Amino acid sequence: MKFITFIFIFFSLNVNIFGDCLTQEFERFNENTFWSGKTAKEFDPIQNPKTEFDQITVERNWTLIDSFSLKEYIPATFPNGYYFDVYFNRNTESLSTFSTDITYLTDLAKQAIQKAPNWMRHPLNLRFKSIPIDKQDLWAEVILDASYPYIDEIAFAIATLSPAYLRSNLANPEVLIMNAVYIYLNDIYLDYADVIDYGSSTTDENYYSTVVYWKLNEDGEMEQVEIPKEIYYMYIAHPKITDEIPAFIDPTILEYNHQGNIVEPGEGYFWHDYIFNHTFNDTLNLREMMAGCEYVWDGIGCDCPGGEWFAQPISPYGDSLDYALHRMSKWINADMEFTSPGDRPHQPVRIAYKGMGRCGEYADLNAAVGRSLLIPTTSISNWINIWDHTFSEMWLEDWEHYESYYWEWGATFYGSYDSNAISPFEVRSDGLLTTVTHHYVDYSTINLSILDENDQPVDGGKVKLYVQRPDEEILQSMVAYTDNNGLVTFTVSDGFDYFARAETWIGNAPSIGTALLVSSPEPGETCNLALNVSNSMPEPDLVSVDPPANEIDDFKIVVEFDVPQYAIKGVIEHDDIDGLVYDKSYAKIIDTGFIDFFVTDEFNSNMFLAEQQFETIYSNQNINSDAYEFELPETDNWHFIFSNRLHIQNPQMVNGSVKLYQYSTSAEDENIESTETFIRNYPNPFNSTTTISFQLNTEITENTEIAIYNIKGQKVKTYKNLQIDKSSDQQIVWDGKDDNNRDQNSGIYFCKISSSGKEISQKMILMR
Repeated sequence: MKFITFIFIFFSLNVNIFGDCLTQEFERFNENTFWSGKTAKEFDPIQNPKTEFDQITVERNWTLIDSFSLKEYIPATFPNGYYFDVYFNRNTESLSTFSTDITYLTDLAKQAIQKAPNWMRHPLNLRFKSIPIDKQDLWAEVILDASYPYIDEIAFAIATLSPAYLRSNLANPEVLIMNAVYIYLNDIYLDYADVIDYGSSTTDENYYSTVVYWKLNEDGEMEQVEIPKEIYYMYIAHPKITDEIPAFIDPTILEYNHQGNIVEPGEGYFWHDYIFNHTFNDTLNLREMMAGCEYVWDGIGCDCPGGEWFAQPISPYGDSLDYALHRMSKWINADMEFTSPGDRPHQPVRIAYKGMGRCGEYADLNAAVGRSLLIPTTSISNWINIWDHTFSEMWLEDWEHYESYYWEWGATFYGSYDSNAISPFEVRSDGLLTTVTHHYVDYSTINLSILDENDQPVDGGKVKLYVQRPDEEILQSMVAYTDNNGLVTFTVSDGFDYFARAETWIGNAPSIGTALLVSSPEPGETCNLALNVSNSMPEPDLVSVDPPANEIDDFKIVVEFDVPQYAIKGVIEHDDIDGLVYDKSYAKIIDTGFIDFFVTDEFNSNMFLAEQQFETIYSNQNINSDAYEFELPETDNWHFIFSNRLHIQNPQMVNGSVKLYQYSTSAEDENIESTETFIRNYPNPFNSTTTISFQLNTEITENTEIAIYNIKGQKVKTYKNLQIDKSSDQQIVWDGKDDNNRDQNSGIYFCKISSSGKEISQKMILMR
């Protein structure tokens, strides 16, 4: 922790230390639906190039004595932002850290993240940091207690469900367990599909699962298709359809209150089990109906005569074809009636039990049935004032339109939505909305950048898309949130006028009403446009100066990092969790993030913290990666600052290291690190256990010793006669105990590895 003066400055500032607790009050849905007279300007989208740093090679005269690994999302919250400071403390001749982000992960959360697949760890890290520590431990234990093959499905659900749900008392861990288990149980009864597991948590860090299914190709031959893993997890494994709360449901309770029929596990059902195994109308059982079904689809779509909604579609075949989509539609129509007396349920369990509904209920049931049958399914909608209809899409090697009510043929339909496909959008399970006009008609693309008054991008802004049809008022379609470059993209059909309104932390564009984007765009046209708000994005007030003279070689810092991804944070528009907790958000993960990096002395780091003008000997702003080497002057503490103050809302993932080297006069010094030698531990600081990873520049040996010392230099733990292979990383786990199995007190410890006459060491901090 920093000095007391730092703490005083920190808490004397108007700094929002609680992250998501500060919320923007955006306009209500039905306000500002008029044209202000403003028109968007032409503007080419901003493109920030991805960079890669060249690894720094350290001469043999420099010995690694301390290091810090940073693998963390740095939040962004207006107006103060967050940063992470790794600094050299000359008094202790070691590295220390300080951050304005007071959120942290519990030990259980860290262990759960490590158990999840490597490709899922960053989003899971972000989600855990958005919930309180008691909820972190609750959901972490669900992952840690999970067994193969359900770990990845459970971890994915936790990583993509909203903080609002994970914090809610209505959220039940058994829902996620049952959701994962029934994917594999249902698979047993489905001849046309198989769940495939690639590796496991104990054999492969990048393990994942997916589904392969059989289809009939255009030559009438059976062909197997593998679903991409990102499609499998979001559209089969996710426990949420659209707006319902994933829960156990008593189907006999009316759903006038969308939370009123949520019950304990033994008192109700979850849809993955209920829809597949329950018998409806005395004889209707989906599991039995699918028995012997050999393939999903024949790839041939149906036409609806005249484009009429309820006309019987015309199939090129008779009623003899027997594929999964056909049986699925038969089952739904045997259960459902197109009408809506009484409640309008969102829960698939209640919908199936009630056996009636309109397009919204059919779409929710389509998705629940499709996913129970291991067929990726999602919901498509238009805002109610544009075209009051909701329907489905299925991933059949691409996204295909699917309807079920009154159809005897489970297939996709063509030629019936051209006149209505103005700006339909997908309602993804995690809350993200995306226009899908391009799935239905010839379309144009609107790239809309939201900028400040200096044409700098505004991230995290809410952008509403509006449509005006001939002789009608301006009506809202969908919403999206801006990326790091202030950009949102919509696909729209021709023949209509499109408007937009942006609502951001630093102002709205336009200030009232909407702005015209484009009138009757041509199919294939791309419109690059921008709207400006009337305020400026925050910028650091810095002065670049030369570093002080360095008279002696004593210490050197090497910093290497990249920003592999970031998250667009948006508010979920369709969600029954309303009124329970405030953080009803989703996180859309995007490759290649950007941060600022500064190097300052002690005084100027305080000025940076206080948001005053500061001097920096090195600054690199809005960068994706960097490598920096600095021989430390013989006076003062030096600070290496990773800052996300350039963004308003979008957190950035930083992955890198800060290493401290000490100069040695002898090139033959024992503590020499080469590019093939390293030691690190994660987590650090740690509460109970930490994983020590290392690699040695030595041949295979059986004489390697690892010893852990306390701050007094007393040896507390020894690992002897280890066999080390220099060709691969090695790991041990220290549980914070000595050789007599006694818990060690909080404090600084050193792990020293000795092999073939060489040693490397790592400082570790135990915090009970």
